[in-house]
Amino acid sequence: GPWRKQDTRSSCCGEESLASAMAQYGFNNDWSEQKISKKSTNTSRMSGAAAKAAGLPTETMKKYGAGANRSAHSAQMSRLENDTETLTHAKVSTETKKLIMQARMAKKMSQKDLATAINEKPQTIQEYESGKAIPNNQLLAKMEKVLGTRLRPPKGKKK
Repeated sequence: GPWRKQDTRSSCCGEESLASAMAQYGFNNDWSEQKISKKSTNTSRMSGAAAKAAGLPTETMKKYGAGANRSAHSAQMSRLENDTETLTHAKVSTETKKLIMQARMAKKMSQKDLATAINEKPQTIQEYESGKAIPNNQLLAKMEKVLGTRLRPPKGKKK
């Protein structure tokens, strides 16, 4: 019938020439039993310790910066760790605190009124008047406009 398997071993196209061509390019049809063992002595796949344990010659190369466990930032980090200097933020000066308070009182404004006028929280004004805030020139400029007085020391030459 049509479903019968064809015999692929028929010698129609010169089997000898095919076999010689295959042998020429390293293909062989040797179906003899091959033993494959798990232990191979291929050093390219072995770790250095395994190759030394097997008594095989190994090649070692010194890599730049190997084993140092350092990054480019290590010098900076050690400098930061050894730094004993205590750094503090600039706070609102006592003069500025007094100026804000006096100008606000002169305009008969509460801290809340001033905060609302410059679109800030009342807590911000409280921090400025207590000297806890870090001075912000934009905020001080807004306060100066609303209060109508100079709160910051004038820029330029100091006498």
